[in-house]
Amino acid sequence: MLVIDDNVDLTSALAIGLEQLGYSVRTANDGLTGLEAAVEFRPHAALIDISLPVIDGWALAERFSTHPVFKKPRLIAMTGLGSPLHRTKSAACGFDHHVVKPVSLAKLDALLSG
Repeated sequence: MLVIDDNVDLTSALAIGLEQLGYSVRTANDGLTGLEAAVEFRPHAALIDISLPVIDGWALAERFSTHPVFKKPRLIAMTGLGSPLHRTKSAACGFDHHVVKPVSLAKLDALLSG
C-alpha cells in the first residue's frame, strides 16, 4: 500500500491505521516522490490526494496507468474535492475509486479488499 498526501500528519496516521489492518505501507508527500516510491515498492494499491505538489494526483494516476515498470495498482483518489466533475475527472485519469476526506479506515479497507 502506498499513501501519497502532502499532509504529513494525515499520511502518518493513515500509515499507522493501515499497518494495524495488516497492510505493508509506504508513504510519500508529493507526486514525484510517490511515483519514485511506486517504482521501487510496486504496491498493489495507492491512496492518492488530488492536490499534491510537484505532480498533482490526476497526472500521477495517469502516469501509474501507463508506467512500463509495473502493473497499475488499484488507485483511490482521497481528496477534499467531491463534486461530480471531480469524480468524473478522477475516473478518466485512471482512479478506481474516489473518496472525500475524511474517510474511515473501515471504508478504505472495504475498497482495498473488494
